[in-house]
Amino acid sequence: MTRRRIRTATSLLAAVAVGAAGLACTDSTWVERSNVQRAEGWPDADVASLAAYDDCRGLEGVIHEHALADIGPWGVGSERFEAVADVMMDFDDGMAFEEVGDAVAASPQMDSASRSAESAPVTTTAPVIGGDGEFSDTNVQEAGVDEPDVVKTDGSRLVTVVDGTLRIMDLTTPVPAEVGSLALDGGHGHRLFLDGDRAVVLSSDSVARPQVGPDAGRRGRSPEWSGPGTRVSVIDVADPAAPTVVQAYVLDGSLSAARRVGDQVRLVTTADPQPVAFTYPDGSGRGAELRAVEANRDAVAATSAEDWLPQVRTVDERGRHGDAEPLVACDSIGVPVEFAGFGSVVVSTLDIGDAQLDAGASVGVMAGDATVYASAQNLYVATTEWMSFDESVTDEWSPGASATGIHMFSITGGEPAAYLASGQVEGRLLNQFAMSEHAGHLRVATTLDPDFGGRFMPVPDPMPMPVEPELGLDDVAGGGRASSSDDAAGSPGRRMLSDNALHVLARDGANLVEVGYVDGMGIDERIYSVRYLGDMGYIVTFRETDPLYTIDLSDPTDPRVLGELKIPGFSTYLHPTHPGRLVGIGQDATETGMPIGLQVSVFDVADPTDPQRTALWTLPDATSSAEGEHHAFLWWQAENLLAVPVSSWGDGFEGVIVLDVTDTSITERGRIEHLPGDEAATPCDVPGCPGVDPEPTTTTSEPPETTTTTVDDPTTTTTIPAPGQEPGPGPGPGPTVTTEPPATPPVTGSEPSPATTVPESQRGAGTESTPPPPSGRVPLDDLVVDELAVDPGFEDQFDVIEPFEPLPFEPTPPGGGRSWAVPIARVLVVGDTLITVSEAGVKVSGLGDLATRAWLPFA
Repeated sequence: MTRRRIRTATSLLAAVAVGAAGLACTDSTWVERSNVQRAEGWPDADVASLAAYDDCRGLEGVIHEHALADIGPWGVGSERFEAVADVMMDFDDGMAFEEVGDAVAASPQMDSASRSAESAPVTTTAPVIGGDGEFSDTNVQEAGVDEPDVVKTDGSRLVTVVDGTLRIMDLTTPVPAEVGSLALDGGHGHRLFLDGDRAVVLSSDSVARPQVGPDAGRRGRSPEWSGPGTRVSVIDVADPAAPTVVQAYVLDGSLSAARRVGDQVRLVTTADPQPVAFTYPDGSGRGAELRAVEANRDAVAATSAEDWLPQVRTVDERGRHGDAEPLVACDSIGVPVEFAGFGSVVVSTLDIGDAQLDAGASVGVMAGDATVYASAQNLYVATTEWMSFDESVTDEWSPGASATGIHMFSITGGEPAAYLASGQVEGRLLNQFAMSEHAGHLRVATTLDPDFGGRFMPVPDPMPMPVEPELGLDDVAGGGRASSSDDAAGSPGRRMLSDNALHVLARDGANLVEVGYVDGMGIDERIYSVRYLGDMGYIVTFRETDPLYTIDLSDPTDPRVLGELKIPGFSTYLHPTHPGRLVGIGQDATETGMPIGLQVSVFDVADPTDPQRTALWTLPDATSSAEGEHHAFLWWQAENLLAVPVSSWGDGFEGVIVLDVTDTSITERGRIEHLPGDEAATPCDVPGCPGVDPEPTTTTSEPPETTTTTVDDPTTTTTIPAPGQEPGPGPGPGPTVTTEPPATPPVTGSEPSPATTVPESQRGAGTESTPPPPSGRVPLDDLVVDELAVDPGFEDQFDVIEPFEPLPFEPTPPGGGRSWAVPIARVLVVGDTLITVSEAGVKVSGLGDLATRAWLPFA
């Protein structure tokens, strides 16, 4: 069965050349660019074609053009003719509809202003986890490209920000201790980088900017607009006892992403300033609304280009903001030819060594929210454009269909980020892992689904729902994309279904050209996780089962789906471990797609034509923050150790579970909790101090049953019982692998709930039986489902719904003692210790036995 559909590079390059020649402007510093030739049925919008202007006057003209075209009685944001239609609800004055339209449209500003308008290939591999083997780094997507996290370590010290306070821990003493702290002004949601003796702390803040317009500061309205901001603080930690802020900035907009290569930090912020204090109708009737429209048009015409662009301010030692200056210059921001909104995505560069952010060197695109990926040499910003009904309804596309523009920036060396090229793909991206650069090509995985626009396909009518995941586009009538020659879009025999695709792009001058394409993965499903490793790609889709697809990308012009593994549940994050192995973390699920608890899987992908799951560990009624936040995932190769934070509402466990993972087995080593009532360790009563017996200080419990699967016969399992129990035979013949449980597996905190033992032979597609609803669950038919709060078609995946039952509140007993556990955010390895960090404090445990060595509570 083939699932490929390839667009030839020759035809694409020819189309780009013709398009670029037709759109070029000799007086523009950036050429308006045409993207790849799109298949028949693509929407008209092209979010990747950019234009830039030599000065602010040209940029001001295009901003005014689009703002005035979308003006209404309540400002920019509602379609002009929708506002006019609302005005015509008042028939008293008797003005004709055409007259109202002319009154709204008549303005000299409506005329369009005249537009005065090589990176080396890089090969990326899986990240090196653990650095030199002495301590763990932040779990990042690409080796050598650091990402901000809530905690950082260099092996000798640990730096974290909790509740607005920077804290520094000394890890070189027998008992780690907090040696310094610094209260930070403003901000929340802190993340940081650590580079030598400098820490760069990033946080969310707020900004205020003056507005223009007749209503600015009147009628009780503030003369300023307040919006989200990003605070950047460079802190010297050379003297851990006295950390000091070297420089601080506040940027307009939210932080979409940040990356560090060497001592250069690239900041990607998304801002949408509102420079106009719009006038609202004063009274009722058409006349009041037309007066508001006229006042709003005058206010927009009074704005400059800089008013619509983000700004940056320095912050002094007393927390006062300095004068604002543009974060990006008018000639350094590209505007999509198909206008994508008044927001801006800006890439700025911060040099950690001199603590300087050169605002004049920033570069950006006028677009909305961004998904960001970076290799060691290039940074990619992906922005999604949602089509309106009239421009997206075709024989193949549904209302709301999406296209994603991808913009490429160079981040090599110590130079500021520089714009290189743009391209476009159909569909939307899941997250940063949907993109990967390898050997001069960018691979991009996208979903086009009914919730956000889908593709009409010829299918049997009535079609069995859901479509079998193994159904490829080449299997439906006509093959490839659905043809409109037989049926009208949406007519009987044509249904709107989701599809998933992988695109391969190559840079050709100022264009990212699509040179390879494969789709048909998980028809009627959406992507849940993506991982690229060298010449291979791995995609997990899900609706009721979890197909894992292996894709050969060794020939960028001819990507091929080699294998597919169909199992219940889904993985939301994939991580390389042993050679030919991937570990997936996500949710186990019933055969109808109902999530029922945390699962960790080992996938054998050594033979990409026949991927297999060789081990499975599940914990019912539980989730992990690592499912959606890869920084919370710790894999330590030297110990074959996997540690992730876990929240279980089944037994109330809140903490970290540590697993031993091999090629064919997953066993639980133990658990760690943070309890605010824990006694703080002191140098005289903890292991590691002179004269102190290093006896574990944690409680122990019997290990849960664990499933171990052999490589030779994946259907054969051996159940490892708790001590004192006889081992049970595996369900199938053939050799088995037995794994002895640790003699005294220490577990910190409460008694763990048992992990589920599930033989692989009983978890294949179509073999799992739906269990009866557990006690306390309510059948779906007995509940009223709010259709506005549930995605269309989502509720039919569930047979039961788990009612929410909050855990009982247990106050701290007088004088201390055990209380409720605090969620743990991160896990690190330093030497022979496992360090866990939460808002309550830092716990240092033995790496082998998980015995508590120190508990450092945050005051």
